[in-house]
Amino acid sequence: MKVALLDDDDSHNALVAALLGPAGYDCTSFTRPERLLAELRRQTFDLLILDWNMPELSGIETLRRVGELLSPSPPVLLLTSRSVEADLVEGLNAGADDYIVKPQSAQEIQELFARIRAQLRIADLRRVPQLG
Repeated sequence: MKVALLDDDDSHNALVAALLGPAGYDCTSFTRPERLLAELRRQTFDLLILDWNMPELSGIETLRRVGELLSPSPPVLLLTSRSVEADLVEGLNAGADDYIVKPQSAQEIQELFARIRAQLRIADLRRVPQLG
């Protein structure tokens, strides 16, 4: 499974990649939204993990552009420092499949990993032909 990570913080991208790599996920990190969008024109990913607070395009705007670029788009998890409930609602309404505040503890890191695995399971199910 291929995962694209978008965060302008290289250390955060490295943390997420370190969680996913040993579990067999192929992670590609991006620090600029335009680079991610350009790469989406060349290859597919099973999951996108987007930070909201980006210097060029917000994660929300990037999410909207992904929706315009890809149909159907892969599952998108917003991973952000924004913890206000109104932001969560805005992110989900913009098309994110899940929303999680950046982890600060070992327990929160395990929750992040569990949510990523859940989104990848859903993505895998979407690829299975439906009977009937």
